[in-house]
Amino acid sequence: SFFPDADTRQFVVDWTLPDGVPIHASDATGQQIEAIVRRLSTKTYDESGQLVDYVGDSETPERLNTMGVYVGTGGPRFYMGLNPKSGGPNYGIICVNAMAPSVVPDYVEDIRRAVNEGIGTKGEEGYLPPIAGARVVTKRLVMGTPVDSPVQIRVMGPRLASERVLSTISAPIKRAVKDCGIAWDVHDSWGEPLNQLTVQVQPDAANMAGVTNAAVADTLNSYYSGLYLTSYREGDKQIPIMLRLPARERRSIAELEQSYVEGYTGKVPLDAVAELDWVYRPARIERYQRARTITINAQPYSGYYASEVIQHPKVQEALAAAEASMPPGYRLEMGGIDEEANKSAAQAATSMMITAILIVLLLIIQYNSISKPLMILLTVPLAIVSGTLGLAIMNLPMGFMETLGYIALLGIVLSAAILLVEFASRQVADKLEAGEDLAPAGERSYSGLTRDAFRDTVAKAAGMRLMPIMMTTLTTVGGLFPLMIGSNPLFKGLSTVVV
Repeated sequence: SFFPDADTRQFVVDWTLPDGVPIHASDATGQQIEAIVRRLSTKTYDESGQLVDYVGDSETPERLNTMGVYVGTGGPRFYMGLNPKSGGPNYGIICVNAMAPSVVPDYVEDIRRAVNEGIGTKGEEGYLPPIAGARVVTKRLVMGTPVDSPVQIRVMGPRLASERVLSTISAPIKRAVKDCGIAWDVHDSWGEPLNQLTVQVQPDAANMAGVTNAAVADTLNSYYSGLYLTSYREGDKQIPIMLRLPARERRSIAELEQSYVEGYTGKVPLDAVAELDWVYRPARIERYQRARTITINAQPYSGYYASEVIQHPKVQEALAAAEASMPPGYRLEMGGIDEEANKSAAQAATSMMITAILIVLLLIIQYNSISKPLMILLTVPLAIVSGTLGLAIMNLPMGFMETLGYIALLGIVLSAAILLVEFASRQVADKLEAGEDLAPAGERSYSGLTRDAFRDTVAKAAGMRLMPIMMTTLTTVGGLFPLMIGSNPLFKGLSTVVV
């Protein structure tokens, strides 16, 4: 994992309709979702899947406190871990403020279910139909770097990669993610293909008529999208004034064929210099790092992690088949939480490697020995094993905060080991100064002492340092134990590793 879900009482519901849908259709969909959110404030699904009354308490008799609905825009960035989209006429978002953080997980799951199944029975009073023709995503906020989708698989090609090749490669992967059974909201970044009208300018005819490609584009853009002329100011509002054809002349393709474009010698019929053709193409073509890219996005079901979706046998089989059949210049990349987690892990590994090298060098210089630094470093595997055991007992994933916990744990363990070895060395030095238990000439020496004397000295030093080290350890454990058993998801893993 990377960062856990936030324990706030806010969450969001966003919806996306197919490209080209007008904003009033998005508004109608938003009103349907809003009605579901309101209904589920006092209703919930029981274990059998039946809709029953929500039983709260005196402080939370309902689950919904307030909400804000934004249509055509991504809404405000009210939380650090939320990255609102730029928006568009086919997009909207609802920012929900629940009564308490404890009701959010079940509330989110109920909304996810209701938008797919509807509420009630068709024909009965109070029936709310499922949301059709839209991709509705209900998600909790996360602590840490915001990502558009937890699971992202990029199929990348050259700058002018073939649309057909990219679609052919991505289709089996998308199907495998759907079939794995632990992911939902599976979609790609190009959207559904649409019928698009293309205007193919004939170079010879256009040159003879004195018409350029730019003139055709500018004229048609003015006719249908509108040409900005100026703005009309009314109070503190600015209303753009656009020049375009009346609505009755923009309703059919026949009107487009009969339109005129500006040439050097005057107006020229469009069909005299260009051919109109319908093509079935993706709604949009996206790029990532200047390369044409189809990104397959998905959300893991509750109780699963993004890494489990990617490591699922069906997904791995599809990825291996895609890599084996890819043409030259095409490649696969992982995005989402997996990418962010790998970035942080790589940075942490580099930092820890540099730190470990510096610690070893300093210990060798300090003790002028190899054996003592080696004994100190032998405590590190014990710490790693016990920290991992703690995560397994608490059923917590390995993430960014858990990595910080390991770094803190290694610091504590190495500090205790250094103090113990240093104290034992001083005890041995005191015996050498006093001339006690020295190794006779010709026999093997243990730091100048006999074997039994050296063992007794080290054992006594360990016994004398046991209480101070134990008190320091128990103080650390006592301070972190409330975080370990508490409800704060951000520090739960870190404290578990150290405890």
